[in-house]
Amino acid sequence: MAQYQYTPLTEPNTIRLLHLFPNADESAPLEASFEVISLPSSSCSPSCSTSPPPDIPAFEALSYVWGSSPPSSSPTPNCTIRIYNHDHHQPSGNARDLPIPTSNLTTALRRFRHTSTPRLLWADAICINQCDLSERNAQVQIMADIFRAATTTLGWLGDGSADEQEALRKLVEIADAAPRYGAQARGPGPWRPGRFIADELDLESLTGDPAEIVAIAVQSGAEEVLGREWFGRLWIVQEVVLARRAMLCLGEAEVDWEVVEAVALLLYRAATRAKTETASLANSAPKGQRKWFRKRFEEAKAVKMAVKNAVDISVERQEQDLFRKPEGVDTSLLTTRSVLGVNSIHIQAFSQLTQRGVGSYSSGAMSLDRPQRFMSLLWELRHRHCGDDRDRIYATRSLVPWDMPLNVPVDYSRSVIEVYTSFTREVLDVGISDILLDKELDEAPSWVCEFRLSKLKGHDACPWRHPFFESGPSSVAKLGLQGVRWPVTDPSPRRIEILSSILDDIADVSYFPPRGLESRNDQLLHLRICLAERFSIFRLARFPDLDSDSSPTFEQMAEFALVVGLDANKYRSAVFKLAHFVVEGRKWIDTMAALAGRSVRQLWTFDAALMGPVSKEADDDVFSLFSRMMMGSTFFRTASGNVGFGPAMVSVEDKVARFTLLSTPTCVLRQVVGSNDHWLIGICYMQGFVDEPPRVHQWVSLV
Repeated sequence: MAQYQYTPLTEPNTIRLLHLFPNADESAPLEASFEVISLPSSSCSPSCSTSPPPDIPAFEALSYVWGSSPPSSSPTPNCTIRIYNHDHHQPSGNARDLPIPTSNLTTALRRFRHTSTPRLLWADAICINQCDLSERNAQVQIMADIFRAATTTLGWLGDGSADEQEALRKLVEIADAAPRYGAQARGPGPWRPGRFIADELDLESLTGDPAEIVAIAVQSGAEEVLGREWFGRLWIVQEVVLARRAMLCLGEAEVDWEVVEAVALLLYRAATRAKTETASLANSAPKGQRKWFRKRFEEAKAVKMAVKNAVDISVERQEQDLFRKPEGVDTSLLTTRSVLGVNSIHIQAFSQLTQRGVGSYSSGAMSLDRPQRFMSLLWELRHRHCGDDRDRIYATRSLVPWDMPLNVPVDYSRSVIEVYTSFTREVLDVGISDILLDKELDEAPSWVCEFRLSKLKGHDACPWRHPFFESGPSSVAKLGLQGVRWPVTDPSPRRIEILSSILDDIADVSYFPPRGLESRNDQLLHLRICLAERFSIFRLARFPDLDSDSSPTFEQMAEFALVVGLDANKYRSAVFKLAHFVVEGRKWIDTMAALAGRSVRQLWTFDAALMGPVSKEADDDVFSLFSRMMMGSTFFRTASGNVGFGPAMVSVEDKVARFTLLSTPTCVLRQVVGSNDHWLIGICYMQGFVDEPPRVHQWVSLV
């Protein structure tokens, strides 16, 4: 039979719906017809309300895993659906076969086909002409509105075994039992914007034995169900978050999303508490019991990891009040570009909303940091899987706050780098300068933010975070974004100019441990050497007149501990442990020098103040430092005697600069040879940077 040819969608905001014809024979060929409808223009905005659009037929939207095949790939053999041209209720007229790109969708359509009545569905793989790039762009542009308009989103987890289907059904029993443990039986329970799941406050409300809840999850198979691939896909987030109602289906079994949500939150909280409790018992219990506690610890750890993706979706679904356009207030003037979406009109609108008590808006929803919250969300979603890296931007368009005027057109003809460049420019243009702090792209342009998961693993441009001096990037966007401009004489989107002050030159860079060391002994050896070199650089910067052969003192080592991220004030004995590793590392360096025929330095001796017992907490703190160091970072000294941490790409003669549109973080720049342009190497941390020279502001061109 001839292959079906799509009729182009010529009108804006139109979509195809699939009338799936009934058949009592499960093995019968799939048959259907298409109906073209128009979504109301009021629903075609990312900031629309959740009210169902009027005057369109009730339909259900499919949410499923495509699999390894991208949209443009060839269909799986023998996966076709027969499309009829006329009647939407029964097969009639001319028919053509339409290939279905993925076998998972074929199985889903067979599962959702009724036995006696047609079913109206929307599934992207066949309702969008995947071979028509312009149509694909337009349909992805309004995909959020499609899921908002659907009466139900059907989450297809796959065609599971009988035991797996029963495990999904048992989620209802677990949810019904949740009140016994101080949790909600359906949904997330009382919500507060910015709520932290499984934080100390949240865990206080949990009653009963958390290990018992974890055991139920393992025995019932709930852990495996909630850990299925579907929960970890990127597109799934918006599809569930925007759904008016969501149902999860595994084979013939199905449960409401509110059940899944209640169970996932309960298990996550219980596993967090059980993991904490069993961790200490696994080391302190009598030897005969430690193995049992370690097993319980591993079970709790596995359950927590398995349900994390489901919990993240639940959190995002509840916090959409922070993004959704409020009803009942004239917000027409809020489209003006402004710093972090805030201007006097915003404040007036928020005041009106507070006075009227419109919708479910709370003080958290009125907060003025929602654009920053969006960027945090975008960064958190990096670990999710998608077949096309451009979708790391496109799949989150619908989550942009209603008053954040980001222009993110969908265009699959552009490369990944072009999409990321355009998006970074847009984010800077609306006043969110923090995106420069997460610069990790190792391709030109250097200032563009990286979102590809494969590029973020062990990346040389990854910024180093100080564990207690700097919990994360902190910045302030200056009013009017006076610190960034686009060169008028150069229309290239790959170049921007940042108002900066050059602070210092990097004079010395330390060795850092090589990646991929599997042996624990090899790791410890390289970490000792690394610490010894960093201590030498630190002393040269802080005490330039000191003899390098003189043994370290407690005061020097305590200051070095603070620099590298050890809380020497809290754990004094951590300094003892650090000193031991530094001295051992220096011995190894001298041993290798002797083997190479080079001169050996004077042996260091321990100051009495550096000797003493090391507490378990201090020991743990030192080994957490090792974990951070193994991620790859450079320790450097500047020409003026400052020290700091930066990405592994940092090298001698790079420059330390500060952008005026950021409050405290400093950056590492590298001048392009034979040019006035610079590469942004990444963000660096400068410990105790008090000797900053007078600022001379200049426009620095970044490429």
